[in-house]
Amino acid sequence: MFDPETGAVGPRVRTVRGLFGRVALVTADVTGDGIADTVAATAGAGGHVKVFDGATGAKLMSFRPFAGFSGGLSVAAADLDGDGRADLVVGAGAGASGGHVKVFSGADGSLLRAALAFEGFSGGVRVGTGDVNGDGRADLIVGAATGSSHVKVLDGLDGAVLQSFFTFEGFGAACSWAVRISTGTGRGADCRSRCGRGGRARQGV
Repeated sequence: MFDPETGAVGPRVRTVRGLFGRVALVTADVTGDGIADTVAATAGAGGHVKVFDGATGAKLMSFRPFAGFSGGLSVAAADLDGDGRADLVVGAGAGASGGHVKVFSGADGSLLRAALAFEGFSGGVRVGTGDVNGDGRADLIVGAATGSSHVKVLDGLDGAVLQSFFTFEGFGAACSWAVRISTGTGRGADCRSRCGRGGRARQGV
């Protein structure tokens, strides 16, 4: 890992032993010490999430969020419960039913919330976070990973659906979804989604 400001080499970590595939990485202050920690999830297969201390590289958490599921995962991190620590948002990839999303406490790893974002859908989901409703807490942004451009925004406090829309009406199997969240807080956090190769992005939620 590298310090983004100085370029200095930080702690080195091995995310998943024996894995030959993609790993999804995000950084956020899970420990509350003011230093960004690393959250890693197996993006291709494995169904595994690990958290590493940003200061020392020590492993803080290691768990499989969806029992019996060994497919790919998407991951995001932000403080949803207001305790000053980033919580972990994990979305199940293709093969998991219902667009399964879970939120785990950054403090102790306990399950804070679970939701099926898209009933009857098994194409997997991508997750992101941003303060969409301007209440000072991060909300969940969930999008279909394949086969649809459906996006939902869930309230970070109670999981209520704040918004539900299709970014590209009429797109089907050619649609791949990706979310990008602005770094600022406050109402109007940006969401960007893409459909197909070279598809134009819709921005704003």
